[in-house]
Formats: sequence, structure tokens, C-alpha cells
Amino acid sequence: MLSTVPRQKASFAETTDYDSWPGTSMATPHVAGATALLYARRSKSNPSAETIVKRLQSTAKKLAEMKKKAFTHEYGSGLLDLAAALKGS
Repeated sequence: MLSTVPRQKASFAETTDYDSWPGTSMATPHVAGATALLYARRSKSNPSAETIVKRLQSTAKKLAEMKKKAFTHEYGSGLLDLAAALKGS
């Protein structure tokens, strides 16, 4: 994920404009936003958290590195595909 980093040098970052950082701390805000959008689109049925999770997992783009597995420790369910998750919701 490309994100802003502090404008002043810090012990944890050599660069001070934009940087690419991996991990769940970078992905979590994107998935939380997608979850909120899905929940808002289904206001009549009040979907359960499980329904939202299944929708996000089933519409995630599988990556070549996943070797056709539905889930891996490194990549989870794949790359978040918000357009696919919202389609038909």
C-alpha cells in the first residue's frame, strides 16, 4: 500500500513523502471501508458480519502466488475487489 509517511526523518522511515508499506495495518482501513460500503448498500436486510465477510472473501481477486488456493497465510483470500463486492449487493 502506498501511504504518506512523516515529513520529518524518523527512526522507522528513511523516506519522508510516500512509501510502500506491507501488512495488515495498511490493508485494514481499506477492508473496513469496503465493509461499511457493503453494509450501507444492504440497509433493508441488515446483513450479519458473517455475510459481509463471506462476500468480501468470495469476490477477492486470487493472486498467482496463491496457486489457485482459496486462502493462504500470506495473501488471505486475495486482493480486495470492491467493485466485485458491491456488484449485485
